[in-house]
Amino acid sequence: NDDGPGSLRANLAACPEVVFDAGFFATPRTIQLLSPLTITTDVTVDGARYNVYTPTVQAGSGFRVFTVDPGADATLNRLTITGGRLSGATAATGAGAGIYNAGNLTVTNSVVSGNVASHDTAGLGAGIYNANGAMLNLASTTLASNTAAAGGGLYVSGGAVTLDRAVIATNLVTYTIAARGGGIYVAAGVLTVTNGSVITNNLAFTATSAGASQGGGLYVVPVDALRLISGTIADNTANQGGGLYMAGAGSLDLADVTLAGNRASLDINALAANGNGGGIYAADALTLINGVLRDNLAHNSGGGLYANNALTVTDTRFLSNTSQGTVAGTQGGGGLFTVMTGTVTGALFQGNTANVGGALRTLLGATLTASDFLSNTAAGDTGAAHIGGAAVVTGTNFIGNRASAYGALQVSGVASVSNSLFQHNAAEGEAGAARIFGTAQITAVQFISNTAIYAGALQLDGGGALTATQFLSNTAGADGGAMYTRGPLEIAASHFESNQATGSQGQGGALYVGATTFVTVTASTFLTNAATEFGGAMADSDSAGSAWRIDGSRFQGNTAGYAGAIAVGPGGSAVISGSAFVGNQTTNANNGNAGAVFVKGSAAVSASLFDGNVALGQAGALFTRGSTQITDTTFSTNRAATSGALYVQYASSDTAIVSSLFLTNTSGSSAGAVYLEGPSYITATHFISNTANGNGGALNSDAAGVQIEASRFQSNYAAQGYSGGAVRVISAESTDTDFLSNTATWGAGALSATDVMTVTGGRFAFNSAPNGGAISAQGSSTFTNVEFVSNTALVSGGAIQ
Repeated sequence: NDDGPGSLRANLAACPEVVFDAGFFATPRTIQLLSPLTITTDVTVDGARYNVYTPTVQAGSGFRVFTVDPGADATLNRLTITGGRLSGATAATGAGAGIYNAGNLTVTNSVVSGNVASHDTAGLGAGIYNANGAMLNLASTTLASNTAAAGGGLYVSGGAVTLDRAVIATNLVTYTIAARGGGIYVAAGVLTVTNGSVITNNLAFTATSAGASQGGGLYVVPVDALRLISGTIADNTANQGGGLYMAGAGSLDLADVTLAGNRASLDINALAANGNGGGIYAADALTLINGVLRDNLAHNSGGGLYANNALTVTDTRFLSNTSQGTVAGTQGGGGLFTVMTGTVTGALFQGNTANVGGALRTLLGATLTASDFLSNTAAGDTGAAHIGGAAVVTGTNFIGNRASAYGALQVSGVASVSNSLFQHNAAEGEAGAARIFGTAQITAVQFISNTAIYAGALQLDGGGALTATQFLSNTAGADGGAMYTRGPLEIAASHFESNQATGSQGQGGALYVGATTFVTVTASTFLTNAATEFGGAMADSDSAGSAWRIDGSRFQGNTAGYAGAIAVGPGGSAVISGSAFVGNQTTNANNGNAGAVFVKGSAAVSASLFDGNVALGQAGALFTRGSTQITDTTFSTNRAATSGALYVQYASSDTAIVSSLFLTNTSGSSAGAVYLEGPSYITATHFISNTANGNGGALNSDAAGVQIEASRFQSNYAAQGYSGGAVRVISAESTDTDFLSNTATWGAGALSATDVMTVTGGRFAFNSAPNGGAISAQGSSTFTNVEFVSNTALVSGGAIQ
């Protein structure tokens, strides 16, 4: 009982140590209090001595169980403390229904449960209230199923509290305005959570629409009041911060702490401002270090963490968190969401899910460093990191993320991405790996095996620069197997290999340019890329071409229906220097023009190599429309159905071929090497061992005004009964040019002109044809200082017919 000699009340007042009779407590016993117990002196109450059953100390309605006065040093061991009921309007009368501690209290191996502090403003800490200046240590103790307006299990008004192997579980706060701290509320002082303590299944619930509940597990006002050393915060629920709500600014180290399975639910009106921060809600600037946030859920934003101000995250893991929000502008961030800037270093985001930003979403920019984003998912856009504003991404890996659009990364502003990896990301729409709306600087980044409908890996809306970057085995179902740009682009020292633009109209196996702009490619390689339609390596818009400049680069083994390597759109231009195009090929059997490069505009090519390219249509290597200048360039072993190497359509008077070499090119019809559709100038150029199965073993032109100077045509061949073993033109001027050992199977072993021909200087030797061993001239002709040696005709005109 609660009265008389030997009672707990009497012994508290008289003894430094209170124990319980082994015989009487050999079965479970409850001490039913008639009024609160007040500890005023140093005392230990030990319910474990003599192996007795745990004594239960139960209050009656209208008062608490224990009060520990200032100056008292008390220890409570192996007790169950329950039944406190308070409704007073002050802390003294309404807080701490189980224990009100104003002294120095240690509670070990005990349970504080079933206590209620019901007043809206004074109902604080139904289990335990720790007053300002008090000391509290909870060791192997459980605070469970207590109910208050704030701090259902524990309210820390000040002083210092330590949870050591403690359990705070199934507590409830309910309040008509804003219920806070379902398990614990820390207003001031210091709370230390250590040694595997658990805060679980607590609930903060606001019963009206007046405000949101906050901090299902913990509500903390000053961040530096909380020291989470070792423990778990799991399966707690509130409208904001299901596990933990941080009201102030500061730094939080979660070195050996896990927040798991917490939930931020919508309030009764389903307001978008609520349902945020399943694991943690930070109302002010926060620095978060270490820790694990796992399997947390936000019905709106920030499944793992929601930050209402600037956020810094270091060495933290976000695993399988979920954001379910669908409200535009406020949704997303399965792992974390911040309305301000976010700085993330050494973090892991894996298996998180959201509608937007499967792993994270920031509204005002972000810096991501040395972090990993693995297998995150967005039902809408951006599988991993959705960044509003500017972004800096360094040393970060994005692997296996998926979204409806933008498989891994979206940046709405300017971006710098360096030393990072994007691999096996996928988008159902555009940008398999990343989309950047502002100008982008991409340096030493790898894009490997990403997929999308458009832009298999990277989409740049504002253009930018790529340096020392690799694109390997990316795939687009339409345009831009590796990347797509709408703005000016510079590519330097980069590598594109085995990328594909598939689908019936896939363009740009590696790169597609979707707007009229400027593209510069320097010291880069494009190997075995493929497109169904145009540009196995790179393609321009087919409605409006861009200005391309390509220097010191290599294009090898690329394939497309048209333009095996590069397709430049109408009105565009290409300046190519010091580059190699080797083994590129078209695949369209009907009209696959340009084995390597198709320029639907002007072109200037210098000091370059076109070798072994194949077109099923016209131009085994290069097809141009308009003014064309070729200088110091070699075309060798290219082949096509027409024009084995070069086809110039709509050639103008400034079209020129200078100091170049055409060697062993082959055409299935006319023009073994070059076909010209307009007036052109050829100087200091060699055509050797080219073959046509039609007119013009080396060169064919159906236009007047072809001028040839100081060049050589040797061992070229017009097969299958055609004319012009070397050259067949309408009219021509040849100056100081040699024609040696060329052969035609009908007329003109070397040079055939159907109209005016003027030949000055030069040598025709060892050419042969059935008619006109060297020349067939069907119009007026003039020959000055020309040497004819050992030319042969089987029928007529051994030299000239």
